[in-house]
Amino acid sequence: MVHLPTTNGGADWDFGGGAPDPYVVISTDGVWRATSSYVSDSFDATIRDGSADVSLITGSTMTIQIFDSDAVSDDLAFTCTGSFTLDMLRGRWIVCSDAGGGNAYVFIWPL
Repeated sequence: MVHLPTTNGGADWDFGGGAPDPYVVISTDGVWRATSSYVSDSFDATIRDGSADVSLITGSTMTIQIFDSDAVSDDLAFTCTGSFTLDMLRGRWIVCSDAGGGNAYVFIWPL
């Protein structure tokens, strides 16, 4: 799940004031793992694709990047990077927040 603020640092997300078209890129330990498709015109998107089978251990680092898909070039909305703790892996939800008001929630499915 992704939530983006109504403006991109004070500017419109899309030409003419349209809502963003968010998608997610996930990397672990510096290696790209998955890129989701984008959701058109949404400040609050539930993205169900872009999964990857990854072995996670305590201390692994995950980077979550949220982009706005655009016709010419995509805008980076925000990036979160953090290390996994045992409690995070057991809880299965990774939550990251941006100072500008963006949020991303990533669910970890056990294999």
